[in-house]
Amino acid sequence: MKNNVFYDIRPLLERYEKATFFIIISSRGPGKTYSTLKYVTEENKFLAYFRRREDELDRCASERFNPFKDINKDLGTDIHFKRTKSDAFIYRDKIDNMVGVGAALSTFENARGISLPECDVIFYDEFIRKPSQLRIKGEADIFFNMYESINRNREFFGKPAVKCIMASNAVNIDSEILSEWGLVYDIERMKATGQEMKYYPERGIVVNLPICAEFRAEKEKTALYRATQGTKYYEHALDNEFTYNDFYGIKRIKAISEYSCLCAIEDIYVYRHKSRREFYACNIRSDTVHFEKRSQIQFMRRYGIMLREEYFSGNLYFSDYHTKNRLTEFLKV
Repeated sequence: MKNNVFYDIRPLLERYEKATFFIIISSRGPGKTYSTLKYVTEENKFLAYFRRREDELDRCASERFNPFKDINKDLGTDIHFKRTKSDAFIYRDKIDNMVGVGAALSTFENARGISLPECDVIFYDEFIRKPSQLRIKGEADIFFNMYESINRNREFFGKPAVKCIMASNAVNIDSEILSEWGLVYDIERMKATGQEMKYYPERGIVVNLPICAEFRAEKEKTALYRATQGTKYYEHALDNEFTYNDFYGIKRIKAISEYSCLCAIEDIYVYRHKSRREFYACNIRSDTVHFEKRSQIQFMRRYGIMLREEYFSGNLYFSDYHTKNRLTEFLKV
């Protein structure tokens, strides 16, 4: 296959050189990880490489699952992970020249007082969980604290902020980080309209949903994709579709003043329309009766049964998929 059909991150970084956070979500296999690690290697950037959980990081330390394996083959380098009980280090060549560190986000909050002034790039690989994987509690806060720990106060002294690249396959839009950023709704609209790029200059965030049409055309000729046409796997792996997510009932409300707050469970606030039978769940805070997860039974008795009926009647709407997924879990639907 020709090299020009694969994803190349360099044009993205060059076009949006003032951006800090680069979010890349695509089909499987066009080269998101390869391109990022090639860029880091060729530019001699010190890397902080992140995976979601420790077992994922452990596999990176093996020769078979080393994410630099193809880079080493193509560039003639010898970049590899060395894993200790509590840390992971990335070395280049046999002289053990350290060029990066590895970490799992799920346990990063245990690393107190970390300092990486030499770090140039953070790469959070496969940052969206698969539907079969467990959530990381407080994942968004851990991620933001991680970035703060690594970036520190370097911008106070005229130094550039650390670039943060986040890449994933389109398996699940239910990402706490994307939801906390308020990007889930925008990504849903980008998918619906075929928009590949969205830049938030005031926030320094770029969202890239590359279509990679040439790669797709070549890939669909292969044995697996001929065999899996019409399946959910085909749609998310080849067409970059969030096929494991149900977007029914998701919409953006412009005038929340038309609603009054009914109740809240954790950070999900449920509003009732003042003139018609309609309910809306979002993260807009308001003074109301509040329930925690431990008081879910009381929530269900007082509001949950009614809200579940409204959901099945098509009267309950949600600000984004993450909110929908969490509330429907509470409602057991």
